[in-house]
Amino acid sequence: MDDAKELLKMAAEIKPVSAILNLALVLRDAFMENQTIEKFKEVYESKATSTLNLDEASRELCPEIDWFVCFSSVNCGRGNAGQSNYGYANSVMERICEERTKQGLPGLAIQWGAIGDVGVIEVTVGSDVAIGGTIPQRINSCLTVLDKFLQQNQPVVSSFVPYQPSETTTRKDLKHNVLSAISNIFGIKDMSAINTETSLGELGMDSLMAIEVKQILERDFDLLLAISELRQLKVKDLKKLEGASEEKKTTITSESKTKPTSGSTSKSNPKLIKTLNISNTICLAAYSFGESVAFEMCLQAERDPEQHAKVRNLIMLDGSPALMSAYTGKRKSYFRSDSVVEDETQALCSYVLHFVDINMMEFRKELLSLPSLADRVKKSVEKIFSTYNNLQ
Repeated sequence: MDDAKELLKMAAEIKPVSAILNLALVLRDAFMENQTIEKFKEVYESKATSTLNLDEASRELCPEIDWFVCFSSVNCGRGNAGQSNYGYANSVMERICEERTKQGLPGLAIQWGAIGDVGVIEVTVGSDVAIGGTIPQRINSCLTVLDKFLQQNQPVVSSFVPYQPSETTTRKDLKHNVLSAISNIFGIKDMSAINTETSLGELGMDSLMAIEVKQILERDFDLLLAISELRQLKVKDLKKLEGASEEKKTTITSESKTKPTSGSTSKSNPKLIKTLNISNTICLAAYSFGESVAFEMCLQAERDPEQHAKVRNLIMLDGSPALMSAYTGKRKSYFRSDSVVEDETQALCSYVLHFVDINMMEFRKELLSLPSLADRVKKSVEKIFSTYNNLQ
């Protein structure tokens, strides 16, 4: 408290204090079984204790400040393995800011995601990795967002850039990104110079590094490993993993080229399920637009029970008729048409737009020139497949 008061008095001797920003942090990452009171205390003091002291001291020494800003973390709102103490300390800061605003005082806590260019993330792992489902936000973007946050009244806000892998990313690009990410995590300039028999534990992987490596393997390779297993993972194992992933992708790509490009695909789905010889009864789960496909599969199974497995349950996620009707109504209002053909065409255009970048008006005009719904569906499917194949 004495230091907080001395700091504010020192600043006031130069100019009246109009804003207080707390950007301090200390990281002592570890999973719960390895956490200690001392680690919690170090992280807590850098954020929570300093904020409590600045809050109290500023009420006495500079009650007319315009801004009281604390840098929190998206990990406080979303959680991040190994950072329970950090999330706790940030949470306390946020509660202080909420309490200040209730009392008519300025208070703002910003849950930042990973920040690029400068700071602890840049120094530790670099700016080209995904952390906790986010990618680093460039500093110029952070400053633009900060300006907007300072002009609103909510005490706790958030800013982060979600990681969204491109469906058109090639395996070569993905491989480069993974190797680059791991080399950044360990501070290694050239991974190819490392002995392939070297384990990640021997490279000096600590708790924070382990978390980042674990997220990369889960995100890009669907590989779930315990921390102890990660430490034993060797550089040659990572190369084998990438090689297996490359082979799998090649197989999938080859199979996709043999698929029909017409509406008949959905009719074969129940038969394909039966060839798997799973059971005489199945449960179907579908999401969003996929619910229409799953529903059609149920109908086909009921029409011909001898050829198809019996559908015991149909689970539909996030695709309520009311929601879809609302979206459809909104779309229809743009075109103001009562034509069934117009409605079908607009629905197909909207669907294609989910997969490829098209000129909506030109493609709509192209579909309307076709004689039947079957032709329009076929054209839409061909548009998706042709664009996808050109990207391979």
